[in-house]
Amino acid sequence: MYSEYDPNFYAHLGDDSAMIQAAVDAAAQTGEKVTVPRRNERTGRCLWEITHAIRLHTGSVICLDNCVLRQADGMFENIFINSNQDTPQACTREGRQYDIKIYGLGNALLDGGRHNGFTEKTQAGEGKRPVLYNSMFNFVNTERVSIENLRIVNQRYWAVTFHYSSHGRIANIDFYAPHTVVNQDGIDLRTGCSHFLIENITGCTGDDTVALTCLTSRFDEAMRAAGLDDGLHHVMIRNVCTCTPCAMVRLLNHGGKPLYNITVENIMESTERDPARLRGSENKPLDPAAEKLRVGACVRIGENYYYDVCGGSRKAQPEDTYNVTVRGVTGRMRTGIRVSCALSGAVLDNVQIYGDGGTGVYFGEGTVKNISVSNIGYSLCHEPRPTDDNRRENHFTQQPVVEADPNRELCAVYFKETEAENILFRNIHASDKLTAVFGGTGHVRMKAENIVRESEKTPLFDGKLRVEKMKTSEF
Repeated sequence: MYSEYDPNFYAHLGDDSAMIQAAVDAAAQTGEKVTVPRRNERTGRCLWEITHAIRLHTGSVICLDNCVLRQADGMFENIFINSNQDTPQACTREGRQYDIKIYGLGNALLDGGRHNGFTEKTQAGEGKRPVLYNSMFNFVNTERVSIENLRIVNQRYWAVTFHYSSHGRIANIDFYAPHTVVNQDGIDLRTGCSHFLIENITGCTGDDTVALTCLTSRFDEAMRAAGLDDGLHHVMIRNVCTCTPCAMVRLLNHGGKPLYNITVENIMESTERDPARLRGSENKPLDPAAEKLRVGACVRIGENYYYDVCGGSRKAQPEDTYNVTVRGVTGRMRTGIRVSCALSGAVLDNVQIYGDGGTGVYFGEGTVKNISVSNIGYSLCHEPRPTDDNRRENHFTQQPVVEADPNRELCAVYFKETEAENILFRNIHASDKLTAVFGGTGHVRMKAENIVRESEKTPLFDGKLRVEKMKTSEF
């Protein structure tokens, strides 16, 4: 005999989404937990096909007990949303929803199934919904939402998305989306999100694994009218071990929207080559199919492009992006930490590069101020790729295949037309395979301490960078 909080109680209904929704609505009256079991008694299969988004209420608790939920073929909706979406209350203070929890037991799996062809490029047109409806989770104007202990595969767009939400937790999520369509992000916090903890994220994503993007959105006008916070702040991201051709963690803001008080810790790129190889020997990947997923940047802060496609708003300024701490980055990525456009008051610490990894810290076009960079190291067997070249970095993390250039520039720290003021460098151990410790173009006012070069032939500066030495009392 099934409980009314078990979707199988409603096996007489016409589809799986209706069964789960009926259990969710019944539980909302009593505060009980809904458990979605592995077996679907309506179909006799161990599968729940989602044809309509499950609308969760304040206080909803959903346990996915070793079950599989898959977005149905041709579906143009999310799997889970908060119930006030697309109602008059959606963007009001009174419509804020609280205390929603979704968690998995055993091998709980969410599957995007066969892609429906719905992307940012195809979303326009009469009667078409925004591409956000292709996300698996999409929450707007919520507080204290928790998503935990799930495997997510083949997401059709961003897998987990929040807008104007606070005090959330996303933990113990394993992704598998090997760049089969565009924008297969893992977790996206959008404008108005704050006080989130994101931790223990593994697997593979086709685009950024965790993205914090504070830009103009379709919710902005109504949320501002309701007096809700327009910034993105107080977020901790830790223990991310993934591969992606883009960034593992991305921070981005424009248009005067602030992004601040962000901590990123323990970020480890997960594509691997033979760890027993010796320098100069054949360097074949353990998984050739994963080579296209070599990380572009473990942590990427800022971007010079998106302000122009978001209503022509102004670029971020240093006072818009501040108090960012990145600590503990490891891998064979093209860039450990990449900073562009604007940043102030930051700590970038402990970037360790091995195998065919490239640049430790890269500063792109823009203005950066009051930043401490420390503990950049290269392994003894460091053998960078002959095609890695800081000069060829562009606005995006993915880079086309290029021919090796014997005159390339590859440095532990690189500046590209950067205005950098009050930058303190400590404890850099440079590989003998680098063209210089510091390189690039721009104007840098800096101080450096304890710079160790594996080879005396590696120059401290490449000669093109305009460097002004700071006085000790100035920092």
